[in-house]
Amino acid sequence: MISVVFLPEQVVETVTVFGTSGFIAPGRTMSVYLGGVLGFLFVGGVVRWVMGRMAG
Repeated sequence: MISVVFLPEQVVETVTVFGTSGFIAPGRTMSVYLGGVLGFLFVGGVVRWVMGRMAG
């Protein structure tokens, strides 16, 4: 489920290359907070899924 949100966010985040200020600026709110949190949740979900597959 989180990958449905994470992948489009990462695609949209590529516009930060062109941003100069505000939400879409490189290293700003979109990249650090939104991308960081979604990335963390995505990796955590993958780890949980893999651990479940290894146990069963």
